[in-house]
Amino acid sequence: MGKHKTHQKVCRRLARIAGHVKSIGKMIDDGRSCTEVLHQMEAVVASLKTARKVFLKDHLIHCVIKSAGKGNSRYAVNQINSSLKEIL
Repeated sequence: MGKHKTHQKVCRRLARIAGHVKSIGKMIDDGRSCTEVLHQMEAVVASLKTARKVFLKDHLIHCVIKSAGKGNSRYAVNQINSSLKEIL
């Protein structure tokens, strides 16, 4: 359904997360402490959750509400159910 309003924001955030994941691999290769590595992994998980929230909100506005507004409420409800099932 086209690019969402937050497309660039989410893509930039995902690029930073990818860089962070790469640096975690380097931390492991360098023998950094498990606690440090786990802390950085948790930071990545938190960043992904934030990106997911931003993307989900935009999806609900951009795709679901548009579909409902066009009279396709069954599709809109299915989209909501599918999206929530993915994150719950």
